[in-house]
Amino acid sequence: MQSAFATLGGGTTQISVEYRIRRPDGSTRWILERGFHVRDAAGRVVQLVGVAKDITTRKQMDQALLESQALYRSLVTQLPIGIFEKDLAGRYVLVNPAFCKFKGLPAERFLGKTPQEVGASAEAKNDTTDRATKYAAAGEDHHQQILRTGKPIEVEEEYVLPDG
Repeated sequence: MQSAFATLGGGTTQISVEYRIRRPDGSTRWILERGFHVRDAAGRVVQLVGVAKDITTRKQMDQALLESQALYRSLVTQLPIGIFEKDLAGRYVLVNPAFCKFKGLPAERFLGKTPQEVGASAEAKNDTTDRATKYAAAGEDHHQQILRTGKPIEVEEEYVLPDG
């Protein structure tokens, strides 16, 4: 059960509660109840006004989404090809282990950063093969092209993978 209480102007308390009920047939339903207290001139609660809504479908959809996201992340993590996702600002929000191996940098050096920021990092500057800086500008160009056209592009890069 999840509950929330908020005090509104004039001392009114708003109540929001989610809970699960088991019906006689064994099925489960989720209910959201919202309401507020009505007070008299002396500030005493004299009435509770509220509504209840069956949110079972929403809860099922939330659970299905969580399961789908977990499956997606599991698949992306296990794939032997490099995969990444960026937000609209061009910052990496997901990189899989194969991508990190190809680039020669750990995930922490990508997440939340643009290709230029990755290329400017101390690790990239110390990289004698110059992998990160070499592809930083190209990565930004590719990102902008995809955003502009809405179409996927194929990119070919050459890497010498470290042993292991």
